[in-house]
Amino acid sequence: MKKSILDLGNDVTLREIMKFKSIKQLERVNFIEDSLDNESLIIANLSNVCKNILLIGLESLKIPLLCIMNCPSNSKVNLLTNNDKILNLFYQYNDQNNQISLRDDMTSEDIYFDEINSSDIYKEILDVDDLNNKKIITYFKTNVDFSIINLDSCYAKEICVEDFIKEENILDKICLIKTTNKDKLKLYKNFCLNNIKETNLYLIKKFN
Repeated sequence: MKKSILDLGNDVTLREIMKFKSIKQLERVNFIEDSLDNESLIIANLSNVCKNILLIGLESLKIPLLCIMNCPSNSKVNLLTNNDKILNLFYQYNDQNNQISLRDDMTSEDIYFDEINSSDIYKEILDVDDLNNKKIITYFKTNVDFSIINLDSCYAKEICVEDFIKEENILDKICLIKTTNKDKLKLYKNFCLNNIKETNLYLIKKFN
């Protein structure tokens, strides 16, 4: 039986997002791994209707690959990270202008990287840059319609959610916080964080 994001039942936050972006369930989620959790299914479906995606503080290429495999071909996915392995892979690729493959002890990150670079379309969609607070604000000025902010990153101190909201009106866009640690979710005066059931994703939302 095909696993559907609608199997989450009457999850208010998810249904609010789906209504906001007029999201329809994908017939087939594209990815190189068969087993996907609810979080991955949701991200894939959101990517399918968004053309400017910003990923902040992620330390794996799994979600960026998931986004570029399911977004429209004229989309842009920007990854801001300070993960040395990811940055070195892309810098080395750009310097050598060829695919880095046949490595010893291939990791899942190497596999994701090689998949990204196996397609000219994927390479055109994805941009990778190092992370700092000023760059995040700059990217938010480019009409981002879907973003994920990872607060579990060891570089999370570079990420100040309140600054983004003051600078840019991200409350009118789909902006998700990703964290496994609820203690990192502070109480804010003007907005709340609503969890999507069975995921580590929280929607930034204005208080009603």
